[in-house]
Amino acid sequence: MGVRSKIIMRHRAEQDGAEEFYLAGETVLPGIYRQIGGNREVRIEREDVLPASLDGRVACYRRIYSMWSQIVSNREVCT
Repeated sequence: MGVRSKIIMRHRAEQDGAEEFYLAGETVLPGIYRQIGGNREVRIEREDVLPASLDGRVACYRRIYSMWSQIVSNREVCT
């Protein structure tokens, strides 16, 4: 998928008021991203690129925003 396709896809999402989508290979901010059409989650610790799907299809992701209670609960498990 070329740059033009990415721009069109992002523009349509913004027009519809929908969530923003990210494609494999795009540089994203730290966070948790879920692959659309599956349940694969990727945790990005620092600004980095999203991974490919490795199945021949273009991987498309959306960012997952956690509730504060989930973040606190995860911290307690880690400490």
